[in-house]
Amino acid sequence: MKLATLDIPRNNIGDRAGPRYTLQTHTVHLAVLAHTPTDPISAPDTAASIFRAVLATLDADQEHFLAVGLDAKLHATAYKVIASGGIASTQVDPRVLFRWALLAGAVGLITAHNHPSGDPTPSHDDIVLARQHRDAGRMLGIDVLDSLVIGATAYTSLSQCAVLA
Repeated sequence: MKLATLDIPRNNIGDRAGPRYTLQTHTVHLAVLAHTPTDPISAPDTAASIFRAVLATLDADQEHFLAVGLDAKLHATAYKVIASGGIASTQVDPRVLFRWALLAGAVGLITAHNHPSGDPTPSHDDIVLARQHRDAGRMLGIDVLDSLVIGATAYTSLSQCAVLA
């Protein structure tokens, strides 16, 4: 008796998850986003300008959670819209965030999300999520350097508020 074998193809990241999971990579020219890739992101203002440029291309009436991956010298290497939600919140799966960060080869991360209300005051949930990401990143060797809450005309840096200290 001959046993039938299934040849399940590997996806682009080597898993035998089948063809429904594929990894698409995109080259992003951050200079288009008002930031020269050779300059390190050493201040929240620089990160906020990058996030504002990306958010300008998305629906303003929805909350979006984004991340920028950094190399060891704090140069931006990639960005991704991790999640989009409703008017008042979005669900951020840390597995999605850190899977992307690992595949992108990020040494550090800066995350951000917008508040469609325009008020950049972080909620209790924002603070809890930022701390969870910081702690998860430490376990993986990825520094979560800051998390920004982007409002209509201002932003709040959770690292400057000592939330991520």
